[in-house]
Amino acid sequence: WMAWLVPLAWWGLFLGSVLCINLCLSVLLRKQWMEHEKLTVMIGCGIAGVTVISFVLYQGYYGIGSYNLSTGAFKGIGNLNAAGFGRLAVSRVQVGQFGTDWGRIMFMVVGGGITALLYHLRYRCTGFPLHPIGFTISAMVEMQDNAFSIFLIGAIKRLILKIGGLEQYRRTAPFSWAC
Repeated sequence: WMAWLVPLAWWGLFLGSVLCINLCLSVLLRKQWMEHEKLTVMIGCGIAGVTVISFVLYQGYYGIGSYNLSTGAFKGIGNLNAAGFGRLAVSRVQVGQFGTDWGRIMFMVVGGGITALLYHLRYRCTGFPLHPIGFTISAMVEMQDNAFSIFLIGAIKRLILKIGGLEQYRRTAPFSWAC
């Protein structure tokens, strides 16, 4: 257990600081949510909760979870399976071959700083065009594959608003949900 004590302490410190930051942001943004967007926030939380629980249950029983214990990911070939990789990782931690990758930590800190800056600018400047979630998910492969479609939909929306105005946009909005 002594080999795990230092990493657990650092992870506990990290997760505790993330929790503290989330609580501070909740205190800063609470007034807007509580006084102006009560139903919207609750609907969003409900949808997010149902989505997460459904995904976890699906993955646990039908995805890569306990249902597939006899598949190649778990059985593997010889030592090349999930248990073998787990034993390999534990042995490397015990021997001390895992060091802190300061490059990755630097990228995490810089990314967190940029995201915090974008949140601050979005909160303080109502017309600020960049959304922090866009920065966060921009490196995902799925977003890179669908970037053209997203920009095309945005261009069509702006075109409809420019030519037909808000009324035309509201009349054509139901068609976008059918696609």
